[in-house]
Amino acid sequence: MFAVFFLTAGFAFVNYFLLYFGILLLFSTIISLPIFHYKMNVEELRVHRELEKEKVFKDDFVHVKVVIENAGRSGFDFIEVRDNYNPELFRLILGENFISTRIGAKSTVKFSYVLEPKVRGEYAIGPLSIIVKDRLGFNSLERIVP
Repeated sequence: MFAVFFLTAGFAFVNYFLLYFGILLLFSTIISLPIFHYKMNVEELRVHRELEKEKVFKDDFVHVKVVIENAGRSGFDFIEVRDNYNPELFRLILGENFISTRIGAKSTVKFSYVLEPKVRGEYAIGPLSIIVKDRLGFNSLERIVP
């Protein structure tokens, strides 16, 4: 988007710096896509959810812990993990159900939150969605974990 803006401004104002900068931005986004897909192996990320209790009743709390493990040799600069739940059935009491962070090679990141069920019943929490982005945010990959 910015590349098109700088190219247009370069042509409009006859400014070669803006033209070169627009071309550089345009080619950097095109060249970075295959490199991103080659380097980022989302299958090396293992994400699982740990529940404090399997059965929870109304006016009780469930502590949910999400563990993200990187089993690969390369780190991920920007990952976003979101643990989805039905807001009609649960109320978020403490913490957040997502995290945006970076993870190094062979390392682990954990986050947790507390939910309160609104009605009695047996319900599933999830799925987990993992979004991996490059440093500049040009490219991204998403994986859904049930």
